[in-house]
Amino acid sequence: MVAALLILVVMVGVGLAINPSRQQFDWFLRLRRPAWLTFEGLIPLIWISIYACFYASALLCWNASWSW
Repeated sequence: MVAALLILVVMVGVGLAINPSRQQFDWFLRLRRPAWLTFEGLIPLIWISIYACFYASALLCWNASWSW
């Protein structure tokens, strides 16, 4: 269980470290996006699901080997 919490803490830390600053986010919002880009609201959910898959994969590997 400690390993699962460690993996989760590292994932959250990496997620926070690569988040854009407010200035970078404002620059992004000023960009003109193409009309076909309609799934933009789903991007956070897509990334959360990707991170959940990373977490599950790491947890399964950890439980299979029980070592670093």
